[in-house]
Amino acid sequence: MKVKDIEIRSGMDRSNIRFYEREGFINPERLENGYREYTEDDLNKLVWIKLLRSLQISLDDVKSLFSDEKSLLEVLKRQVSDLEETKGDILYAQQICEKIRQSGSHISELNPYEYLELIEKKKVDSGHDYFTVKKDRLPQVFLPWTRFFARSLDLALYVLLWGSIQVFYLHVPLVNKSIRGLILDVLMIVFFMMIFEPILIAITGTTIGKSVFGLKIKTFEMTKLSYGDALRRTYLVLVDGMGLLIPIYSMIRLFKSYKLCSDEEVLQWDEGLA
Repeated sequence: MKVKDIEIRSGMDRSNIRFYEREGFINPERLENGYREYTEDDLNKLVWIKLLRSLQISLDDVKSLFSDEKSLLEVLKRQVSDLEETKGDILYAQQICEKIRQSGSHISELNPYEYLELIEKKKVDSGHDYFTVKKDRLPQVFLPWTRFFARSLDLALYVLLWGSIQVFYLHVPLVNKSIRGLILDVLMIVFFMMIFEPILIAITGTTIGKSVFGLKIKTFEMTKLSYGDALRRTYLVLVDGMGLLIPIYSMIRLFKSYKLCSDEEVLQWDEGLA
């Protein structure tokens, strides 16, 4: 299944799905075209996560359930105790927990859809947003054109820098260049990108182009990338996203990256980093 199928069947946004993937709950296969392939087991886990998180059970407890470190009865008993201290919608979550606890002892014996239907009905009736998994999200930016223009501005600055060096220091004309001269131009732009971008990202968390468009690059812990991670990210952008600026091939890579970003797929250079 593709992420769109998982969204429909689980009722989750893909940002939630990415978050739970990052947390290690599911591990979809990454296909050669950059898309992920999900299994029925992934779907079942996500549905269970949605149910348990809707009942305000912590991520740590959910992880403990899937790893069999804690039993469902143990987690629900403690959760019922916690929910007794609250009012309103939380009281309803307590009732659902009790209902689940009375129905079976292990997560594999129960059908989460049955209880999610009760929760969804309660959300509609009460108009409250208590029963939600919306806060379990990865802070990803899926704005392909914004990212493209930010990248283009950075590249334009590298071109300007190299052009200035040629004119004012090397006294090389910028017109009527040979093929060799054009290849050298591309290599120097790549060189500047590999030198300056990792340093800027590691120190400031952004680049000049990204800062103009309000973009920042941070780890999932909301800290700046290390220089090594920033260097690796820049290299993957250059190779997988820009095709090493090789004519035609570069356009193909840019289009594929655009499609992935439009489909809210995490791009390879952000995978596991930012």
